[in-house]
Amino acid sequence: MAYHVPAPITLGTSLTLHFLVFIATCAKMVGASSGVVEVDLIFPRNETYAPTAYLPIIFAFQNSHLAPFLYPLIHINAQLVQNANGSTPQWAPPESIDLEQLQWANFTNNDTYFAYPTYQRNKFTFATEGIWQVIWTFYWGVCTEDSLANNILMRNESQHTTTLTIRKGAQEVDLVSGTTDKSCSGQDGVAVNITNTLHIPSSAHWEGHTDKWEGQGDMCASTASSVPKSDPCRVSIDPAAAASISCSITYGSSATNFSTTTSSLTCPEDKKSAAGSLTIGGLAALFGVFSYLLH
Repeated sequence: MAYHVPAPITLGTSLTLHFLVFIATCAKMVGASSGVVEVDLIFPRNETYAPTAYLPIIFAFQNSHLAPFLYPLIHINAQLVQNANGSTPQWAPPESIDLEQLQWANFTNNDTYFAYPTYQRNKFTFATEGIWQVIWTFYWGVCTEDSLANNILMRNESQHTTTLTIRKGAQEVDLVSGTTDKSCSGQDGVAVNITNTLHIPSSAHWEGHTDKWEGQGDMCASTASSVPKSDPCRVSIDPAAAASISCSITYGSSATNFSTTTSSLTCPEDKKSAAGSLTIGGLAALFGVFSYLLH
């Protein structure tokens, strides 16, 4: 009995390249709902700055396309804890602000996403010499199959403190030099290891509350207890990003700020960390190639 052995398929250079891109794209899509999200306060740092009416407080989300699964929120406190002469200042409630709109932020295709309060909403002034503390708390949502079976969403939190000094004659605010080739001694952040995402039932609510999920989509993160050490020094702000952030802080016209005001000024977009995206047409073409190869 004769057996017909199919001749091996020989791919041209172009088809081979498209096929490899297709495989890589599929792998990226499969892994798109897992990975480590890191949140760091990258400015200011544990350093000394000149007095200023406004010191930018900037956070970086690394691997930020996964952040919407966490329903993120950041609460910030800032307070003078020691006068320039070493005495203890008269107690006053710390100024505070929430970056609660992060749950609706446009993290799409951003590897690193910068989040910060704008001038219009920021209550903090660092005009008084002395030692200051910026205390920030990151809150994120998680779920498990068991918790969702009981219609429960859970919240985690992690608090961190950055201590800085305000002194006349010290360095002025410079987001580029202030985050480039600098020591991050004493700085730390939050790393969350997302292993899977789960569908949220419409009846699910936060543990101990009647409030329901109001973030992007209907998927929440299932996480692992083990996470790598955070690395705030890995993120720096380049001149283009600094210009975009400074404009947004001043005029409140960027997608990454949370100002309640509007402005006719359009700030430049920070494209430094935007990940490459595949258009629908490109994806269709790759599926076409794959279909061709199967036939």
